[in-house]
Amino acid sequence: MRKHLWVLPAIVCIALLLAWPFRWEKGPVQKQSGTYQGIAWTAEVHHLRDRWTGQSWVAIYGNDAKEKKWYSGEMRPIPSQGEIAQRKEQVLERLGQREYRDTLNAQLAECYRIKELNEGARNKYNQALLSKTVASLPREVIDGFKAWEEANNKGALLAKELADVERQAEETAVSELARLAWEKRKLATAVWGGLVALSAITACVLYIAGVRNGQTVRP
Repeated sequence: MRKHLWVLPAIVCIALLLAWPFRWEKGPVQKQSGTYQGIAWTAEVHHLRDRWTGQSWVAIYGNDAKEKKWYSGEMRPIPSQGEIAQRKEQVLERLGQREYRDTLNAQLAECYRIKELNEGARNKYNQALLSKTVASLPREVIDGFKAWEEANNKGALLAKELADVERQAEETAVSELARLAWEKRKLATAVWGGLVALSAITACVLYIAGVRNGQTVRP
C-alpha cells in the first residue's frame, strides 16, 4: 500500500476539480425588454443556486438604457424575504431604532383610533359643506371633525416617518446580506482552492518520495 500512497490525494484532487462544474444549479431565465426615453433595452436574468453554500443568485445579461450600462453575467445575491426580515430587525436593534419604530406604530394606531371615533362627525361636516349649513352644526360635530382632521394629518406624517425607518433598515439589511453572501461565496471558493492545492501537492510529494525510495510502481 505504501507505494501507492500518492493515489488517494490524487483522487481527492481530481474529485474536487470535477466538483467545480456542478457547483451551480441553474434555475429559470427571465427575459425583460422595454424602452426608456426612446432607447430600447433588453435583459436576461438567470436564476442560480450555489450548491456549496445554499445561496440564491442571479446573473444579469443585457443593457440598462436608464443607467447606460451593459451587463455580461454580473452576479448578485438574492436573499430570501425571511432573511431580509430577520436582518432588518437586527439592524433596527443595533441602531437603537426598534423602540422608535414601536413608538411610531403606537402613535399611528392612536391616530387611527381617533379617526374611527370621529368618522361620523367628519361625514356630517362634509355633508354640511355640500349643503352650506356648516354654521348650524353642533359644536361637538365641529370639534369631532377637527379631531379627525388633526389625527389624519398627524397620521400621514407618522406613516411617512415609519416608512422611512423601515425602508432605511431594509436597505441596510439587504446591503449587509449581499456583503455576507459574497464573503461566504469567496470563502467556499478559497477552501475549495486550498483543498485542491493541498491534495495536489500531497500527491506530488508522495509520488516523488516513492520514486526516490524505489517504491512507486509505474504502469
